[in-house]
Amino acid sequence: MSTTKPEAPTALPPVKRRNAELVLVLIAIVIMMSAMATAGLNLNNQVPGAMLGYGLIFGSLALV
Repeated sequence: MSTTKPEAPTALPPVKRRNAELVLVLIAIVIMMSAMATAGLNLNNQVPGAMLGYGLIFGSLALV
């Protein structure tokens, strides 16, 4: 009787979820920006001027 050695199971590479992580972070930034705009409109009847700066800072931190 001839016997053959069973092959070792090959492990699948881990699934990379970097794109999903980036999308979730960008959604969080959009939620933060809309909350800041809503609060500014309710308090002062205008969108805060610092909103663009905060969006750029949080966006650049998301890419790091």
